[in-house]
Amino acid sequence: AQAMGEFQDNQVVLEILNEPVIHSASLVNQLMTEAYAIIRMYAPGKTIMFETYHAAKFEDLESLKLPQDGNIIFSGHYYLPYVYTHQGPHGNKCIGDAVDGNTAEKDMRSYVGLAYKLYPNVNGIDQVPMNMGEFGVAGGEPFSCNGTPPSKEGKAEWAKKTAKAAVDNGMSFHYWGFGRTGGFDAYNTTSESWYYGFPQALIF
Repeated sequence: AQAMGEFQDNQVVLEILNEPVIHSASLVNQLMTEAYAIIRMYAPGKTIMFETYHAAKFEDLESLKLPQDGNIIFSGHYYLPYVYTHQGPHGNKCIGDAVDGNTAEKDMRSYVGLAYKLYPNVNGIDQVPMNMGEFGVAGGEPFSCNGTPPSKEGKAEWAKKTAKAAVDNGMSFHYWGFGRTGGFDAYNTTSESWYYGFPQALIF
């Protein structure tokens, strides 16, 4: 509790659970609600971030019971279509860019619409503020792929389209990730250099 006072309210965001994989929406909601109450007691001015069960999928927003608090953010993770973003070491066949099918613009509009329907005026303006807490494409460099991996151009373009869709729909975002993140890497920590298309794909 004392440590909270070492940071100004605009210096830190507190995330209750990152990508919860508990297979019970009600249990995750209970954990989020109880943790929120305790955090708010000791950090009345800090921003608190909520995520849903099922690994923080945007479309599960309805499973949460967000408090009427003007200083919270809902964060979802986005990897659609999984057959493209999770090739190689993450379970899907390596079939290159043929399955890109980026629908981020349509999806982000849908998620914002869902948030407005469920939580209008939570921040006194429109709907609960939203964040895309993770997104990216695995497969290919720096990991090998048994087949045709996503191209470096394809990975950067998917990230650019997805980040732009978030920004265009009023969301903040965090890319996953910036080094040694299971093939999603935007930065090579060994050579201390960016992979193709980064960080430009994330700058607007």
